[in-house]
Amino acid sequence: MKSILLTLLTVTGLLLTACTRKTVSHEDYPTTYTIAYEDGETFDWYSHIEVEEIVPFEFSDSSMISLIQGCQVTDDRILVHDYKQHLLFVFDRKGNYLYSIHNQGNGPGEYLDIRSFCTSADGKDILINDGYKLLSYSLADGTFRQARPLNLQVDNPPRNVLFASCINPSDSTFFLWTDMGDHTLYKYDGKEMTGLKPRRNYQLGGKKFFADYEGNYLVCPDYGEFGVSTVDGEKRFYIDFGDKAIPEDLLPQSAADIRKLEKEPYFKTLFSVLESRTGIYVSALSPKTAYYDIYIDKASGKILKGDTDPKARLNILQVEGDAFYALFYPEYVEDDSPLKQAVARSIPSADNPLLIKFRMKPIN
Repeated sequence: MKSILLTLLTVTGLLLTACTRKTVSHEDYPTTYTIAYEDGETFDWYSHIEVEEIVPFEFSDSSMISLIQGCQVTDDRILVHDYKQHLLFVFDRKGNYLYSIHNQGNGPGEYLDIRSFCTSADGKDILINDGYKLLSYSLADGTFRQARPLNLQVDNPPRNVLFASCINPSDSTFFLWTDMGDHTLYKYDGKEMTGLKPRRNYQLGGKKFFADYEGNYLVCPDYGEFGVSTVDGEKRFYIDFGDKAIPEDLLPQSAADIRKLEKEPYFKTLFSVLESRTGIYVSALSPKTAYYDIYIDKASGKILKGDTDPKARLNILQVEGDAFYALFYPEYVEDDSPLKQAVARSIPSADNPLLIKFRMKPIN
């Protein structure tokens, strides 16, 4: 009898522990979207999008794209960061090649590497962040303008950090993200670096800033957090994965911890957060450590969700009004893909990736 009682008490204790493992609070977010995870769901892109425009990037000796790390669409330009070639391609809005910025080095006008890039607040320059400085190049023709050193001595006591992502929302204001400091989010006025978001645990890099349909910048939350805010700290919405959200006691403190978490059945982080006039798109790292897509129709509140569709594989980049821009790689998608077949009717062949502009159909 003692053995049975002890077993019951042990099991009860385990159940209570499992039910009460603490996750990051979301009570102070104005809107919460609850995601009911179901294993085996696939996000059906093709049935829910209306393609408005397909832009093939010109393929020539000067514009052979190998591996895209980032892409930004402006009023009259498309900027493409090629990670392998350490350069920026610049195309017009029709995909015609204009020029490239390929100045890797340690001299005047040169960058050590392209850790991230953005456009200047006035829209006239391209800003390349090499971790140590911001280099300005004319958006019109790629001419080098100036280099702005970053104040790398941050925190208390001061220590050097490298910044992985940047934006320039106003003339003298920059926001930067790093996985190396006491904070992850910093504000820079050209002289002083101010920490805004304390770093709680080990982080994954990547793009962190996403402009919404009104031009406000959203910050992709840190690893293990699922609340989305603007760079100014305004809380927007929370993605609630319930008991599938990673508990606080499992948050990683090292790269080794990240690798161990691959086997844990929880949502671990968000990769991108984009809000259009009509909907919200979120990319997440699922309990199976795979890409997981979420789309929320703001009018109806209905939610589409599931593992990234291997027959679509859209890399969502940014929003414009109620439209989304995405990269599509036909060569990496099977021939029976409905999206690939639809694209082929407009663009029979493409050696470079394609830029697609689309709208989501209303979900009733």
